[in-house]
Amino acid sequence: AAFDARVYANLLAESRAFAGIAMQTPASRSALLGDAVDARLVTSAIATANLMSVLGAQPARGRFFTRDEQEADVPPPVAVLGYGIWQRDFAGERTIVGRTVTLGGTPYVVVGVAPRGFTGAALDRVDVWRVLPVKTGPSARHWGRGHSAGPAIVARLRPGVMRDDAARDATDAYRRSYDGGERAFAEASIGVGPLHYGPDGTEATEASVARWLAGVSAIVLLVACANVVNLL
Repeated sequence: AAFDARVYANLLAESRAFAGIAMQTPASRSALLGDAVDARLVTSAIATANLMSVLGAQPARGRFFTRDEQEADVPPPVAVLGYGIWQRDFAGERTIVGRTVTLGGTPYVVVGVAPRGFTGAALDRVDVWRVLPVKTGPSARHWGRGHSAGPAIVARLRPGVMRDDAARDATDAYRRSYDGGERAFAEASIGVGPLHYGPDGTEATEASVARWLAGVSAIVLLVACANVVNLL
């Protein structure tokens, strides 16, 4: 089973276990930043507008994305630079906000810079962030093309909520997202685990990650998996 925009929207609307829910794609080193001979490969990811707030982070410069940008039918060409690439390629230019950069041949307006060490939910370096349009994707079919892993949903537990209770709550919302759809979705369940273990189950080693997890035990990663026993 896989997460997509419908799941995210349903969890956001119906789940009572979480104080905040955000979604992002894995970092992919497939985007060209710059023009012609000056273009270089960078890692990029797309995320919902509330990713930083769910993780308790604040931009180093400017802002992250807005809800209007996230909910637009066609997302505006805006970008947030990673702190590292801002320092390396733009010499930490303080007037970077408002500047236009070219990513994959498309001009993007820089609206902010991520804080130092910010990796997002995927616990991987991201050079350029773009806004994820909730209305149009990503879908399981879309992420089957050229992506080894689907988008990650990360959430902050409400005070006093246990992980097992949150998993049951999220599973109910997940199954309602696919009401009348494939049996695999109807019988899938949500697993909830601490974010510092990462989407692949391995523990993150970067100490910088912990600085942006305000109360790391309250930040959890939601992972969908088919119940093989029920399917058989």
